Order: sequence, then structure tokens, then C-alpha cells
Amino acid sequence: MRSLCIVTALVAACALVAADDDAALTGGEFVRGMTVSFTGDQALRFRILSQPLPDLGQGGPVTALRLGPPLDLWLLGPDENRLPVAGAALTDPAGETVAPREPGHWRIDRPPLGYLTLEVPALGGPWRLWSAFHPFMLALDEPVTVLVGETPGAVFRHPSGERLEFPEAGEATITPGEDARWVAFAPWDLFEPSKPRVEIEGETILRPGDRLRLHAAASDPDGDIARVTWRLPDGRAVQGPDLDLPVSDFAAFAVSVEVEDREGNTASAEATIDPPAPHEAPVPGMILIQAEDFAAQEGGTVEVTDRGHNVGRMVTKWHQDLGHRLQWQFSVPQAGRYAIYARYGSGGQDPHRALTIDGASPDPAFDDLAFAPTGGYGVTEAHWRIARLGPAVQLSAGKHTLRMTNLGDGMALDYLTLVPLTEGE
Repeated sequence: MRSLCIVTALVAACALVAADDDAALTGGEFVRGMTVSFTGDQALRFRILSQPLPDLGQGGPVTALRLGPPLDLWLLGPDENRLPVAGAALTDPAGETVAPREPGHWRIDRPPLGYLTLEVPALGGPWRLWSAFHPFMLALDEPVTVLVGETPGAVFRHPSGERLEFPEAGEATITPGEDARWVAFAPWDLFEPSKPRVEIEGETILRPGDRLRLHAAASDPDGDIARVTWRLPDGRAVQGPDLDLPVSDFAAFAVSVEVEDREGNTASAEATIDPPAPHEAPVPGMILIQAEDFAAQEGGTVEVTDRGHNVGRMVTKWHQDLGHRLQWQFSVPQAGRYAIYARYGSGGQDPHRALTIDGASPDPAFDDLAFAPTGGYGVTEAHWRIARLGPAVQLSAGKHTLRMTNLGDGMALDYLTLVPLTEGE
């Protein structure tokens, strides 16, 4: 059986690390971190040293309370989830077995002083020992093969001052040197013990007729995820890892997901959903008002043009005169509630418009509508964006007049559309 001893001093990150009588080494020398795993074909022994917290400004070493971070030891697989190794065993300085919180994970809130020993059998595949923010020392009996991950790779330091660096990914070998000791900084890859992770998978740019189908790809070192919750823009919460919903909106919107484990640790992710534009996915009863079909304008003059990425034609140069108004006539075939959308582009910083219907504001939100900049005025497809304007409005059947007034900054307008809403939308 091959063996490898690792000595971990319980000190704060970046504090001095002393190895018996060897020269002290600073954690700052290892800030590049360590992303390395064992090949799995060796049985290894890890020795973890629990020491009093050094003097960090409190006037002397803390020996009685032994304050500081708990001793957290994890056996992790390649995906950084806990590896439940049944044959691994941790013993304290008195030789008593320390029970894991979960197979492959030990936490000792106030470790006894002295050496703890962790025995790990040959696992047959890549794995890592992760010790939360604690430096460790390697005492080699014979060469040990490791697998170096992506940058920042791995950096070891011999007490004599020699540096052993593995900056590139791939297989590497650590060989015994003078006194067979190497010091390395703990795996410093922003992995947080016991905290779950989650990413959103699925198409976020939808085509006409697509449903919103997303998956929460969640992982947790302890494998104890208890809840997955999706948050929708309308305030609804959907439970479970998969989201499958019809999409009735046309403006981009955000959805988020949160995962929580049994200990209350959480992680979240957010995705922006881009539905198809109204002209790509019209719905029954939708009213499309082309910007160039305005019935009147007052207080200035817009330019009607075609820049190749608009629907029909478009209006632009609607920025020079504050109070410049454009007015359109439209007919509502059936009374009901309607959502108003605009397809616009703006290279300005803070465009604002006011909107009235039949000479009155349908809601205070329409008195000052803010439009997010899009990077340009419709010269490219990327310049166009769909925005929902204010809350839904109640309209009677028949003819109506819609007016928009420039309150500041430039905006190109392709079209306005009024989309009928069903009960509950």
C-alpha cells in the first residue's frame, strides 16, 4: 500500500504556516491556488494537525477556546460533489473514530489539539481531498501521481525554498525530495463547503410556438438538495427542477431559480428569456400600428425611413424637440384589456416618452415611460427591442387615438402593438 501524509495546520487563510522545525511559509506564496486531484490508484493517509489559533491581534494565542474556522474535510469527485467513500476513516489524536456528517464529509467545529489521521482506500478514479482554507504539508514515502486541472493549476513549496509548479493541465508526479516534504496551499478555487450550485439549462431565445422549457442543473456536495423553486415575473413560484410553460409575453423577461439544501444553504441563477416579437408570433385580435402610419405630429418632424431590419418602415430623429408628439388612429374590434408593446431602438442614454389614449393617460405609469438603451437606432437587428409599456389598459370597441410625446433623448420606433389579454393575464 502506498501512503502519503498531509499535515494541515488550523490557521486562518494566508497566516504563517509552520512545519515542525522547517522555515515558515506564507499563504500569500500560494495565492495561485491549487486545482489537483489524485489518480485514485493509491491508498493514502492524511495527517491533519490541529493547533491553537495563533496571535492574530488578540494579544496572544487562543488555546482554551480554539476559535477559528471548523475543520472541514471532504472527499470530492470530479464534479466537486461529495464522494461517499465507505472505506475512509478519520481518527482523532486519542485514536477515537470521528463519525462523518455524511459519508465523505467530516466537520469538527472545535477540533482537539494534535494530529488527526484520515485513511483513504484506493478509489479507482480521480478524487480530491478538500480542506476548507487550510494549508497542508505533503510527506512523501514514494512518488505520487496527481491530475492537475485547469488554471491556476498547482503550486507546491519545499521547505528548502524550491518551488514545484504544475501550471498546465494534465498528469503530474510529485517525487520525494529532501526530508520528503512539500507544502501547498489548500485548494483555493472558491468552492464553498456544503453550498449547492445551480445552472439554468435550456433555450432562452424562443421561436414562434415554443414553450419555455428550462432545467435547473443543481449539485450539492452533500447530495441533500431539499427544494428547487422557480420565480416568475408575475410573482408565481414553481417547484421542481423543470420548468415547462407557455409564453404569452413578447418583451424579454427574467426568470430565476433557487435551490436549498437540508441545512438551509442556497444557490440561485437567473436567465433572461427572449420571446418572439409580435410580428413573428401574432395572436388573434392583436392590433399592429406601424410607426410610419402616424396621423399627425406636433412640435417637430420625424424622419420616415427603411434601415433593412424594421417591419415595414420606421420613424427616427425623434429627439431634438421636447414635447414633439406623434399621433396614431386605430380600431379595437372587441372591448377588453390590452397590453401595449413597442418595438424600438435607441442609441441614447435615457429615452423617455409619455403616452395617452383618447387624450387621457390610461394609468400614471404612462406619464413617464423609460426605455432602456439598445445601442443604436435600428441599423442592425440587435438594435431593436420589444418593451411592454405600462400596465394593461381597458379599451372599448371602436376607434381610438394614441399619442406619444418626447420627454427626452432619441428613439427610433418600428411599431406599436396592442395584444388582447385573457382573464388572469
